[in-house]
Amino acid sequence: MQPHTSTELTSAETVFDVDQEQLARTYAKAFLAATESMDQEGLLEELHSLVVDVLEKFPDFNFNLTSNFLSHEEREDLIDAVLGSRASAPVVNLLKILSRNGRPSMLRPVIRTIRKLHGEKLGRHEVRVYVPHELSSDLQEGLQQALQSRLGVTADFHFHLKPELIGGMVVQVGDTVFDGSVRMTLERARQKMVMQAIEAIETRPDSFFVDSDE
Repeated sequence: MQPHTSTELTSAETVFDVDQEQLARTYAKAFLAATESMDQEGLLEELHSLVVDVLEKFPDFNFNLTSNFLSHEEREDLIDAVLGSRASAPVVNLLKILSRNGRPSMLRPVIRTIRKLHGEKLGRHEVRVYVPHELSSDLQEGLQQALQSRLGVTADFHFHLKPELIGGMVVQVGDTVFDGSVRMTLERARQKMVMQAIEAIETRPDSFFVDSDE
């Protein structure tokens, strides 16, 4: 697999809580169950293309499709008009179900969860690598090989830009996060200093108090 840089989790990502994550998982499992006898790899490619080639390139359509600005009936008409003859029935059905249930904004989380569950079923792990600046294809490929060897798993890698990391990178494997950024390194150092100070105060309290009469 060729590594690639995705913006799907930067400006477009919706931060959702545990309840929404569970709901996204429910929709994803239902989608995979309903399409079990179909070409799921092809459907995953179609969902990826929907995000990258349609939603990210046409912000007005993205807004109307994934927000509650329109009524369900209006969104359904929009889905039929724009995607009805272009998208497969399972994808169109997923969009309409999310719309009917008042959950159009969950489209991206649901798609990510579909991809994650499908990968887990095939024994693949999804690895997300967050870096402060864009990496060349050679660097991405080298990093991918090094991480795959280090992790010892078959993985699908996704690279994401996150300038606020300052330096280093953050690697997420499933629900486990390995933070090697400069910011986190400094935070760990600060926490270590605080803990050392607390321990010193607890073990040698007299050395931290000055007699005011001296």
